[in-house]
Amino acid sequence: MRRAFAFDLGRVLFDFDYPLALEKIKDKLGVSPNCVIDALFFDDFALDFEKGMISGYDFYLKFKESFKAKISYSEFIDSWCKIFSPNKEVIELVKRLRLLYPVYLISNINELHFNYLYQQWKEIFLLFDKLFLSFKIKAVKPEKRIYEELFKEGFLPEEVIYIDDRQDLIEEGRKLGLRCFQFRDLNSLIKDLEKEKIHIFSDEEYQQLTRIEEKLEAAKNPLIIGIGSTICGDDAGGAVLASQLKDKLKMEVIEAELNIEEYLSKIEKHDFVLILDSCLFDDNSKFKVFSPSQIKGDLSFTHNFSLKYIFSYLQIEKKIDILILGIRPYRVDTKMGLSKETKKVKEILKQFFLRNFSLR
Repeated sequence: MRRAFAFDLGRVLFDFDYPLALEKIKDKLGVSPNCVIDALFFDDFALDFEKGMISGYDFYLKFKESFKAKISYSEFIDSWCKIFSPNKEVIELVKRLRLLYPVYLISNINELHFNYLYQQWKEIFLLFDKLFLSFKIKAVKPEKRIYEELFKEGFLPEEVIYIDDRQDLIEEGRKLGLRCFQFRDLNSLIKDLEKEKIHIFSDEEYQQLTRIEEKLEAAKNPLIIGIGSTICGDDAGGAVLASQLKDKLKMEVIEAELNIEEYLSKIEKHDFVLILDSCLFDDNSKFKVFSPSQIKGDLSFTHNFSLKYIFSYLQIEKKIDILILGIRPYRVDTKMGLSKETKKVKEILKQFFLRNFSLR
């Protein structure tokens, strides 16, 4: 099943503290800060603002009149907006998920808050494929219209994992068919996602794939080439992955099997080459990214030539940047096909490449 994620903003990606902000201006209010809090959380005081029905200045006038506030517009913006702090753990989770899955932000938020957040933490919002913001859509959760905008991205409701801190919105999301999880803390959320068979990269895996992502994006003319024997069990991992990526990515992909030397004239035309091959590691890593200088011996079990020699020629003589993505073999024999363990790793890597470098 395809998967996509929809994250709420408040109390999930960002924490916020209205009482702290109101404490700054309590002497300028004609009511107690608690009256303002009650109006915001129980009387939908800011609902028309979150739906984009009034401007920031009009909301300021409404705030000023309703709470008898003696405050300028600039003072209001300063106190109204400086209430947020990023939830770094959740943001790190989003960074890992986005390598494999589309990630969206769906939030009830007003224009002043969003503009402030975007100005302060633009890099966080750039992690998401698309933002669904109530003040732009003119609808707030749980109104069906805001979710319909999300479904226009081509996902069925049951394919979307929706994460929100509010139980009432979780319940409404389930009525629409979304796969919903209430956010309480990171560990609980990760356990929920693991039950859904969502792959979450470890720190090392994330760093490895981010290294590949940066190299492929920076290269002017990158190439991916898979090598290995297709009749020697998991030694075929790199070649099989390349065959499944061929003609589907924004860069050329070659399935060389055991004949990489036959493609040297093609390889020489590229400025960066990513080698996919089967490799044994000293630890339990499922895959690793490394440079040719880190090779202790030949990579695969079946090569009839020196990969180190070929890599040295390409790097020194042709000035080509090279990285190797090594895939751990679990079974090496003359049986056809990959082991279930290598198939699983191969599918994760395939999803990574298609997610980030697809022709579409």
